[in-house]
Amino acid sequence: MKTRDLVERKPCTFRFRWAPAVLLTLFAVLIFSKPVFADKPVEIWVTHPWLEMTTRFIGGAYCSVHSIQKWDEKGALERRAEAPDDAIVLAFDASDAKAAGVSGKNKTVMLLYKRDLGGLDNPDMPFLDPATLPFIGLRIMKNISQVDPGNYAYYQRRLAEFSARLDSTVLVGRQMLGTTRLLDLSWQVGRWIQAATKDLVKPPGPVKKNWKKGHDMKTLEVAIQEAKRQGWLILCDPWTPERVIEKIGEPASCVFAPGPSEGQDFFLYLYDLYLFVWDRLRTHGIEGGLAHR
Repeated sequence: MKTRDLVERKPCTFRFRWAPAVLLTLFAVLIFSKPVFADKPVEIWVTHPWLEMTTRFIGGAYCSVHSIQKWDEKGALERRAEAPDDAIVLAFDASDAKAAGVSGKNKTVMLLYKRDLGGLDNPDMPFLDPATLPFIGLRIMKNISQVDPGNYAYYQRRLAEFSARLDSTVLVGRQMLGTTRLLDLSWQVGRWIQAATKDLVKPPGPVKKNWKKGHDMKTLEVAIQEAKRQGWLILCDPWTPERVIEKIGEPASCVFAPGPSEGQDFFLYLYDLYLFVWDRLRTHGIEGGLAHR
């Protein structure tokens, strides 16, 4: 009987004896399998402030994002920093990389779009277009993941949150602005405001480019006069050319949407745009009664 007891107890004794060693091994595996860049974020340089805001959101805690260009007080782009020679630079396309002065240099330059789309100097800003933002977010996630593959799952979660925040913010904007009618003389925020309104009168991109150059200004004057006659507000932003703003004349008929502040959260800025326009429309509606139709 004693011999049998000893035989039966040996496996149990063996398991308990080695349990601390097994637990210690598992603990070590967990410790050393942490994301590679958990303690030191990946350094990503970008060419443009819009790209900085979106990349900062997708990169979250594991990326430190710096922009080569910034906006001045009038909304013009100016080069504020120089990326180190060994920097990883993310650009929208080849034209954007060239505008930021990083093309052809000894740097690792990643492009969101391999096909040259003409850069970001256009009236239809893709970073403020809800239809293109999900694809931009996906391309940012893929490029960051190439640099930091160990945190791929984390960047996927950030991309999912990016899409969810985009949808919810547009929904709130539609509840705010609804049937509002505006004449869009903004240069970058128009697509975002249009997503929340049913009747944004938006001149075609080529026409706005002509106005920026001072051409066909009679058509601009007619559009402004009609907007005022209908009681619409005229939407402008920090990137609206001065010669266009001068034609508006009466400031009371205009809503000047603000640009983002330094380091501002991307979706907080997008929500603030809707809130700003809604507040201006509400005040205008009380005074004139014609802001909503």
